[in-house]
Amino acid sequence: MERAKLRPADRLAALPSYFFHGLNQKIARLKAAGVDVIRMDMGSPDLPPAPFVVEALKKSADDPARHGRQVGFMLLKSRAFRL
Repeated sequence: MERAKLRPADRLAALPSYFFHGLNQKIARLKAAGVDVIRMDMGSPDLPPAPFVVEALKKSADDPARHGRQVGFMLLKSRAFRL
């Protein structure tokens, strides 16, 4: 049995391209041209996070209110059963 292929909605074509996708393409072209590229953008840290950041993440992870199902997920799940 062949699966039907999903086609994205036409309105998606009106969205601008993702900035970092274009940036990655430009960096790839520069590297291919032999340019030594130093990344200083999102996701390229050269140092670990500051201790106060790590502590804030630990405190947040220890909070039971931060865990569990999202309300939106439950609404979608209940709608699926009614369809």
